[in-house]
Amino acid sequence: NEIKNNLNELISSMEAVTGVAEAIASGNLQVKVQERSSQDALMKALAKMVEELRSLVGDVQENACILSESASSLSAVFEQMAGNSTDMNDRTNSVSAVAEKMSAAMVAVSAAAEQSNTNTNTIATATEELTATVAEIAESAEKTHQITLDAVKSVNNASNQVENLKEAAYEISNVIEIIIDIAEQTKLLALNATIEAARAGEAGKGFAVVANEVKELAKQTNAATEGIRHKIDAMQGSTESTIVEINLINGVIHNVNNFIANIAAAVGEQASTTREIANNTAQTAIGIDGMVKSVVSTREAARTVANEIAAVSRSSGEIRSASSQVQRNAKDLAKMGQHLKDMMGKFKV
Repeated sequence: NEIKNNLNELISSMEAVTGVAEAIASGNLQVKVQERSSQDALMKALAKMVEELRSLVGDVQENACILSESASSLSAVFEQMAGNSTDMNDRTNSVSAVAEKMSAAMVAVSAAAEQSNTNTNTIATATEELTATVAEIAESAEKTHQITLDAVKSVNNASNQVENLKEAAYEISNVIEIIIDIAEQTKLLALNATIEAARAGEAGKGFAVVANEVKELAKQTNAATEGIRHKIDAMQGSTESTIVEINLINGVIHNVNNFIANIAAAVGEQASTTREIANNTAQTAIGIDGMVKSVVSTREAARTVANEIAAVSRSSGEIRSASSQVQRNAKDLAKMGQHLKDMMGKFKV
């Protein structure tokens, strides 16, 4: 009977264990494990196992929920990040294209600035040469002005000499008139002597010959004097004409002198203006040279910016790819968390 009782107790205990195991197998961790006695080690161990399973499954359920929610949030975050990366990549591509255009434009601006610098330097050189030429012209104009002043003095001297010659001609003409008067009087005296010799008859023949010779000499003197007077008159006419011409020449030289003086003054002003233009052109050349250097620096900076933006674009593409991969992994993890959550949902704790 004792064996039978022990066997029945063992069978009853196994049935209880089987019931607990079936409950656990069905996911019911709320099953109560009844210890038959303080010596029932199997039920104690089973009760402890159920309690630990209940705690474990509870923790797993809680963590599965957290994992599922976190994976979903992570997937959403990386989806947003992927979208932002795509948008950033598009923007960086646009900025990169703009930077490339800006770099190309800066290259063109740099070339234009360098050409402008070359042209300005050429203009500066030409202006310096023009300044030197204008200075030479001013010097020549001043020398010409001095020469015309000397010419004016010479013409004035010549005019004075001709005036003196004119006065001398008038004086000679007066002397000729006196000589002519003397010759006329001599002829009259010779005529009177001839008449007196004729009255004297034979005694006056010799005197008549002398009177006739004197008369002829007076005629010759008169003729020569008339010739001299005509020549003096012609010389006076020429002198008058010469004086008129010299006065005209003097007027022309005065006009030329005034004209050259005006030219010299204008050239002097032009020389000053040209020097100022040369200085301004030189300053402009210096400014353009600085601008060229700035443009070159800006061009290099634009090229660097374009390269950096291209690098950012590549990094953005890599981030987008990595984000997509992480997003896929997060979705897979969310599915796994949901699956684990569903599996743990079968247990009653």
